[in-house]
Amino acid sequence: MSFKVSGKITDISEVRTLQTGAKVLDYRIDTGDEWNNVYLFNMYKKPEYSDACDKFVQFNKVGDLVTVEFNVSTTKDKKIDDRYYTNLSHWRSDKINAMPTAESITAKDFAPDREEADFPF
Repeated sequence: MSFKVSGKITDISEVRTLQTGAKVLDYRIDTGDEWNNVYLFNMYKKPEYSDACDKFVQFNKVGDLVTVEFNVSTTKDKKIDDRYYTNLSHWRSDKINAMPTAESITAKDFAPDREEADFPF
């Protein structure tokens, strides 16, 4: 299941190259909402797709408005039993001209893989 959120880029890390040739990049966006307004995304690209990290830095700057599509994954710490890490894995971003209004957001934005949201309320 993928998710989508829009916001302003507030920070972009340096592109790190791993020993395997893969590249990693982190960036943060602020949605401007009162609660849950800051998201930290991670881009991990295998060596054959590693130029995507360089292109992200080339075409996106701090202050740009973007819509980000991402997946959420959680992993358990191997050393500490009760510790988990959640990662927001970027897989697509698009520049936008303005932030969407609350009226323009639909259930499909939160569950794009479903035809109709079947919320129980």
